[in-house]
Amino acid sequence: LTALCLNPPEDLKGLNLNDISIVLKLDYHGTGVLLTGDVEKISENRIRQTYGDSLKSDILKVAHHGSETSTQTAFLEYVQPRVAIISVGKNNIYGHPSPSVMTSLKEHGIITFRTDLDGAIDIEITKRGFVVTAQKSGRIFRGKRQ
Repeated sequence: LTALCLNPPEDLKGLNLNDISIVLKLDYHGTGVLLTGDVEKISENRIRQTYGDSLKSDILKVAHHGSETSTQTAFLEYVQPRVAIISVGKNNIYGHPSPSVMTSLKEHGIITFRTDLDGAIDIEITKRGFVVTAQKSGRIFRGKRQ
């Protein structure tokens, strides 16, 4: 397992609490997982500009519960995930995930799991690939190593 901390940056001046969230890029047996905390567009842009193509990941934990303040098209185009996971409460007062984020994920052909609809989501990574399993809905996605 390798883990790279992409955020927060050394200079925190002018950043809100969401933008100093920890962002981790994990790689295990050739499967990449990007955990984005609650970062917003300013941090996504900095991370994209700093890490570029190394952001490519099979699995993306969508930032900030799928809020419209995150998960920009440009960021998705660098990450190129096959699967996105959105941790979000059912009927939350914020309306997360944002319809625009959901549309963007769909337009990019990304299989999306949501905790409000799918329940707990398990990820198993092996040398051959990965399996994402939703406990409540029973949905399963199998990704072979590319």
